[in-house]
Parts: sequence; C-alpha cells; structure tokens
Amino acid sequence: MPATNSVHADLGRLTRDHAASKLEEGGWFLGASRDFWIVLGSCVAACLACFFASVAAVELQTRRRGFQRVEESSDSESEAASHSELLDPLLEKPSANPGFVQRVLFKADFYGGSFAFNADLALRGSLVALFCAATYYFEWLSWWQEQGWEMSYVVVILAFTFYLDLGTTNYLAWTGFYGTLLPVVNCWLMFGLFPDGVKVTVDQWDPDWAYIFGYVNFFLVVLITVAFNFATNAKMFALSWQAYFTMCFINPEDTTFFSRAPKDVLLKGAETGALMGTIWGCVFAVFISILPTCISALKMAQDATLEVAWSQSKLIEHLVALRGVSMDSQTSVVFAAEVRGVHQQILKAKAWLDNSWWECFGWGRAGRSRLMLIQICDAFDVFNDWLEAIIMSVQHSESVAMNHHIFEAVLPELEELARASKVCLHLSAYVAVSGCLDESDALCSAIETLNGAQARLAARFRAHVSTSPLLQTFKPDHLPELALAASMSGYSRAIADHLSALLEEDLPASESLLWTFLVGLRALPPTRKDLRSTSYHRDTWKVFVTFVLCFVLGRVGLGSVKKFVPAYNATPAGTVAYLIFQGGNEAAALKKNTDRFLGVGLGTMLGQLTLGSSCAFANYLQNALISQLSLPVYLFVEFASFYCYFGSPNFSYCGLLVACFFAEHALARCGDITQDSLTNYRNLLSQLLAIVIASLMDILTDTSLSVRATADLGAFVLVFDNALSCFEPGNVGDVQSFRADGLAFLSSARTNGQEASREPRFRRTPWRADLWGNVMTVCSEAWQCLTILGCTATQSSQEQEVIQKAGHVLLSSHHFVQELQALKRRTQAAFDLAMNLMRQDFAGNISPVTRELQQQLVASNRIQVTAAPDILSDVRKRLARERAAPSLLDDELCSVAMMLMMLEALAIRVQRLETALLQQPEMWQLLSVDGMTGS
Repeated sequence: MPATNSVHADLGRLTRDHAASKLEEGGWFLGASRDFWIVLGSCVAACLACFFASVAAVELQTRRRGFQRVEESSDSESEAASHSELLDPLLEKPSANPGFVQRVLFKADFYGGSFAFNADLALRGSLVALFCAATYYFEWLSWWQEQGWEMSYVVVILAFTFYLDLGTTNYLAWTGFYGTLLPVVNCWLMFGLFPDGVKVTVDQWDPDWAYIFGYVNFFLVVLITVAFNFATNAKMFALSWQAYFTMCFINPEDTTFFSRAPKDVLLKGAETGALMGTIWGCVFAVFISILPTCISALKMAQDATLEVAWSQSKLIEHLVALRGVSMDSQTSVVFAAEVRGVHQQILKAKAWLDNSWWECFGWGRAGRSRLMLIQICDAFDVFNDWLEAIIMSVQHSESVAMNHHIFEAVLPELEELARASKVCLHLSAYVAVSGCLDESDALCSAIETLNGAQARLAARFRAHVSTSPLLQTFKPDHLPELALAASMSGYSRAIADHLSALLEEDLPASESLLWTFLVGLRALPPTRKDLRSTSYHRDTWKVFVTFVLCFVLGRVGLGSVKKFVPAYNATPAGTVAYLIFQGGNEAAALKKNTDRFLGVGLGTMLGQLTLGSSCAFANYLQNALISQLSLPVYLFVEFASFYCYFGSPNFSYCGLLVACFFAEHALARCGDITQDSLTNYRNLLSQLLAIVIASLMDILTDTSLSVRATADLGAFVLVFDNALSCFEPGNVGDVQSFRADGLAFLSSARTNGQEASREPRFRRTPWRADLWGNVMTVCSEAWQCLTILGCTATQSSQEQEVIQKAGHVLLSSHHFVQELQALKRRTQAAFDLAMNLMRQDFAGNISPVTRELQQQLVASNRIQVTAAPDILSDVRKRLARERAAPSLLDDELCSVAMMLMMLEALAIRVQRLETALLQQPEMWQLLSVDGMTGS
C-alpha cells in the first residue's frame, strides 16, 4: 500500500514493471503511448459532446416556443378573435412545463414546484451514484472498474459539478476539468525530470535536487494558483491534487505509479485516473442536466419573463378596474406584496441569465433570446419602479379626503391605455423569449396604438382641467390621483421606449469561442488595480499561508510515539483547499467549516456502516449476492444527501459532503477493503485539524461582516445624499446616473448584514438584526422614491423642456426648497444614528454625538409634512394652462404632483426609520436620564 496518506490513495496501484509491460502491450504512436491518445481523445470528445449537447438542447427549447406561438395564433384566427387578441401572445397565464418526473412522479401541483424540482435533481444525481455503485457488484459492469479510475471519485466530481441549471453545471464542469488538468500536466513535468521522485535509484539524479525541485515547484504552483484569477472551483481541485502529487513525489517510501511523460502515460496511473474520473463525472453531470428534461437556466429565465409580463399587466388592469385610489387598505397591501414578488422574480431571471451563456455560448436563436431577455429584464426594473410609484400613490390616498372626479373623468382613457400597455408588454416578452423579430409589423402596430392611447389620455385630462377649477383649487388632496395617473402614463411610456429600442437598435454581435477563450486567458493575471488593492494581497496571502501550513503539517505529522496525524499525509492540505475558497468571511467561513466536518463525519460513518453491514451479512450467509441488497440503501442515502444539498437553505454544503464521503467509503467490494478503522479515524482527525486552522485564519484575517455591512451602508448613504442633491437649486442633475452604484451598495449591505448575525462576536454585541432589517427596508423603498423622482424630472431630450420647467416651478417655491433641505438633513441624521447604533459605538454611556442626534430625532419625529399647502400656493400661479402634453407624465400639473408625491413618500420612509431608531433600548436610557435631570 502507498505510504502517502490521502483519500485518493487507491489510485496508481501497480508496479513499475507491470506498467512497463502494459506500455509494451499498448505500443506507441507519434512518440506517445496509446493510453495518452486515449486520454487526449477523451478530453476532446467530452468537451465537444457537452458543448454540442448543451447548445442543441437549449436551441431546441427556444425554437419550440416559436412553434407554439404559431399554433396559438392559428387557433385564435380560426375563432375570429378580436384584433387585440390576435396581437396578444399571452391570452392565458403562462405556465412552465416542469417535465414528466416533476409533474407525475413528484406531483408538483400537489406538493409544490420547489419540492418537485429539488427532488428531480436529487433523483438524477442519486441514479448516477447508483450506477457507480453497481459497477462494484455486477460483472457485466466490471469494465468501469478496470480502467484505472475510481467510480467513487466519479460521484465526488458529479456532486461538485451537478447543480441547479445546465449553465452552472457546464461552468463547474469546465473549471473542474482544467483545475484537474493543470496539476496533472505539472505532475508529468515533475516525474519527467525526476522519474522516481526523491527515491535513490541507479538512473536517478541526486535526491537532494529532487527535494529542492519538489518544494520549489510546489510553492510556485500554489502561489500562481492563488494569485491568478482562476475560478474558485478550479483552484479547489488544482490545489487538492497538487498537494497529493507533491506529497507522493517527496515521499521516499511511496509506491504510487505516476506517468513520467506522454510517452509512458497509462490509464492506471494515479494522475491519469484523477483526470479520467473528472472527465466521466463532468460528462455525467452535464447529460443528467439535459436528460430527460433539460434543466436550462435560459428556459427558466424565459418562463420567468413571461410570468413577470403577465403579472405586471394584470396588476395594472386590476388597479384600473378597482378605481385606483378608491382601493381599500387591505387590497393595497396585497398589491404591494405582489409587486415585491414580481421584483424577486426579476432578480431570479437576471441570475439565470448570468448562467445561461454557458448553455448557448451566444450561438443561434437561443443566444439572441438571451440578449433580448437581458434587455427586457433591465426594462422590467424600470416598469416595476413605476408600479411601486402607483402603489405608493394608492397607499397615500388612504390618509387624505378624496374627491374622485379626476380619476373618474379619465377612466375610459386609462382603461384603453392599460389594454394597449398589456399587449405591448406581452409582445415584447414573447419576442425576447422566442429570440426573433418576425412580428415587427405587430410591434409597430402595438406601439402606435399605445402612443395614441397616451395622447388621448393627455388630451382628455387637459380638457377636464380646462373645464374645472382644478388649477385654482389645487391642494394636497389632489396629489394621489394626479400622481397615480402620471405613474400609469410613465409605466406605459417605459414599455413603448423599450419596444422602440428593440426595433431600432441591433443586438450586439456574439463573440467567437476562441476570442472568448483568449479574453479569459488575458484576465487570469492580476491587474494593476489588484496589485494596489489591500484586500487582494490579504486574501491571496491568507490562502497561501493557510494551505502551505496545512501541507507542512501533513508532511511532518503530529503525535509522539505513534502519530495520530501520520507523516506524508495530503489530507489536511486537500481539506483546506475545499475550505479556503468556500468561506470568504468570518460568519460564512465558520458555517462552511462546521458543515464540512459534519458532512465528512456523517458521510464516512454511514459509508463504513453500509459497506461493513452488507459485507458482514454476505459473509455470514455465504452468499455474495446478499451484498447487492445494499444498493437501495445507496440510492436512498444519495437521494437524501442531494436533496439536502439542493433544497436546504442552511445545510446545503453538509448534504454535498455527505454524498461525496458516503460514496468514498461505501463504494467498494468486500474483498477490496484496504483501510481499517484507524486509518479512517486519522483521516477525520487530519480534516478536523485543517478545519481548525482554516477557521482561525478566517477569523484573524477577514474583515467582520458587520463592519462590511455598515461600510456599505455608509457608501449607500453618500450616494443617496448626492442623488437627493440633484433637486437642489443650481445643482439640478440626473438621478439615474447614481442608480447602478446605489443598487450595488444596497445589495452588498443587505447580503453582508444577513450573514453578520452568525459571526462570533466578543465585543460590540449583539448584532441588531431587527434594526438592520428595518434599515434595509427603508433604504430600498427610499431609493425607489428617489428613482421615480428622477424618472419624472429627467426624460428624453425632446421632452426635457417641459420636465425641467416643472422642476423649476417647484424650485421657485422657497417653501419647497426649505422642506427639501430639512428632509435632507433629517435623512442624514437618521442614517448617521442608524450606523452608530449598528456599530455599537457606545462605551458604557451614550456618546455625546449620538445623544445629540437622538435629541434631534425626538423633536423631528413629531413633525409631519405640513408645507404642502404652502408649496402648492406658491406654484399654482406658475402652472401652464394652454396646450396638452403628449402624455400625462409630460403634463406640468401631473409632473409637479408626481414630484411632490414622491418627496412626501420619501419623508414617510424616513419617519419610519426614525420610529425604528427610537425603539432601541439606548433611547429609553436617554429619555430616562433626561427625565430625571429635568425633575
């Protein structure tokens, strides 16, 4: 047995003489062995098979959607449908087809789509694991056991590659493949220069040079791997295998066979077995993602796009049918929840689209569909912002005395606008999903209809204003109705703008795979920005030092008389390779590290128990077939592990490792058991030691997530303040230019804050999770208010004059300017106090700065927005009376109402934050101290 200890110690179990006879038997071709060409052909064939199978699967799915649309149109025409129905491709609510397994076997309609989807994935993975287990029990599958790779390792690669969609699976397969290929090539270099490693032989160089070369090679390879921008998955496999290969190289007692160069590559070599096992695991993972039903990220994004388009159009229809501002408070809450749900669907669609390039690679109709879906998802964000503005208008109308004559006067035109918007939205979604513009005539017709509905609504509104005393009696009670109508106009115009851009602008040309590959190679070395970054150097050296420390520990061993961590042990370094890239911060790293040990321990014990029990029964009954009865146990354990991996929000990584280590220890023949319980115990101790080292390094070097979260909040507050300053006199700017930065900081703060509560906190405790949730909610809603305010204030160049004039009308009111400046100061004070509370900036007593902020909020919290009547009195005489605008959003009266409505909504959000701050226990201390001081 090889003296080098590792979970891969069964690889390369043949002598050098046996290998020489195998080479003579196979022969050579073009200076390389037969097995080298088999390995090379397997690599090329696997890449091409996965590539073309993926492209064909998603292309077929995309084209089938076009065929379905043609059939639906034919049915509609045969039934003499109306003109709008002939244009609308979504006459019924779209429903995704989950496939036979989810629909029938796991009853998706009854148990839920999430359960059926995760169970489908788990069944696919467990069936492959069952096949790998069957190769140990059936002679007609013995070929898989005779080629040099371990089928248990195939299950490990499958588990680390197979994921929630085909795109992610392809990405993990490619990164896992080249992450294994790189150390294999380096292994050929090592044993090509020193064929026997550090062993003393007749034809060997000086062993001292072999030692020097082995260590220098190891340090250089590790440093390049961690410093370059390789994918995380590639780094894990590269470092893990490099640790094993180097440990075998520097071990003078090691008997593992390694190929020395392409001329003597054998399938049963240790490094070749690793590569071939990776290839088979990746191929299995890709093809079970395609068959029996392709689990495509592009398909899920297409389904989500159709569902979002349907939901948004239905929301608008119901809002108009319920007379908008006449809606009761319970219904408005339901609508608000639906809008938030639609926003989550948009985020999911964007995530799927990020992965979908690895399915279609930009080719064919599927590639065009992906580009169009990216465009429409960006447009969906704008549409959803307008829906949020509509909901805010409805909710604000509950607090004022309403006269519904404005909304009722334009109701027929609003209904027409809602119908035209629905058709345009459905058409744009269908075009994006199908990936073709064959219905450009229908799109042009729909845009004309929508623009006509906009113009008729604006004309009807202006006619109503000219015959009513609205301008003379313009007051705060009119704001919700006017803002609601303007919001619906803005929503419709955003749809028209997207459709026009779809017709007028060409899609970006797809890049060739060769060019993409070259761009990826160019991106590998660290950039100047990376080299100047403190975080880059901290992360790089943390990984390097942690990995090298575990490698040295495995080389020396640990123990006194008999080492419980044996020398020449690659397990600690291999373990930490899978940990140092799975954490990234204190909380998540500790959680992953704990899950690692739980998964390893549980998988190891279950595997040993299953294998030992089946072999014991077979030996007792003197019947080898009895051991085959354990196959259902394999299927059940792997199914449960994979389901935990795909479906559990808290123990996903634990389920993944149970699946891997159960396969490592359970997949074996009874006569092939070579590791005793002491060896397994030592492996567990080695992994525990590596986990402890990795955890300590994470705690010592990583920045606290709570610090990151509050820093992100501070950056967001700065962006928010700059965006709000765009509406000050003499500083009018474009709020949309701050949109990307604001959303990025807010997303980062929300993610880091969710993990911060799991950090080990020894000071500044506890993390205020409830307050943080309130802060994130207020920040998100406040940013939406500011975004809508920016959409109202800045539009296309031909309409800039009207919008700017509406802004100047408001800025001419000194009451408005005073209220805006007061709101800005109040917002800044609330955010500053929130950050101080989250940072726990207290040393026994409340700091003077925080005390001052609290005192300001105690006073300002009682202040309501009372300046609206004075502002309207200032601007009433400056509002235009004459011409009708192209849309309600361009009408000065509606624009002013919209801007005031959003500013008032922003003030309400700030007040909610102040209320949450005043509920903190430090506030009661302040009030108590002030009360005692006053008495």
